[in-house]
Amino acid sequence: MTTVVVLATGSRFWDDVWSIKHELDRAVAEAVAAGADEFVLRHGACYPPYVKGTRRRPHRSADWLAHLWFERFGAAQPISIIEQARPADWEGPCRPACNQATHRGRNINHRRTRGTTMICPMAGHHRNRDMVLEDPRPNYGIAFQRDNSTGTGNCIKTMREFSIPVREVPYRPQGEKS
Repeated sequence: MTTVVVLATGSRFWDDVWSIKHELDRAVAEAVAAGADEFVLRHGACYPPYVKGTRRRPHRSADWLAHLWFERFGAAQPISIIEQARPADWEGPCRPACNQATHRGRNINHRRTRGTTMICPMAGHHRNRDMVLEDPRPNYGIAFQRDNSTGTGNCIKTMREFSIPVREVPYRPQGEKS
């Protein structure tokens, strides 16, 4: 069995639904053309919060839109599609690298938020590295970068650090024609 793993990463403010659909459809078509039997869509599961008073999330966040693509179109694809959502463990313990890390020139330490809950401010970076190094490793990445998102930039950098090719998709504001 041949598996193609694609790591989708992007801004939490990405709202170009059609570019997500186009790129994921293209990735599946390329996998089929390469003779793959299975397609794995791995992403960081950074979903927007529900709109107050509703049970709906807004159509933004590259991870959320990738998940919606999987829900809506995954079963209709010519090969088996598997979604691997990998949310960051914000409340988990810091890793040894956190003590030496800096962010924008400041040392990184645990900080308190939401009352007494301790969070690891580097959890997103740790998750990105874990997604890149997870077996099987991604064949390539698709990056939906908007407004220089630091999390997306970190994921792109990490993929390139481990020689994983990345296809960067330019952001087009809603309503702008290609």
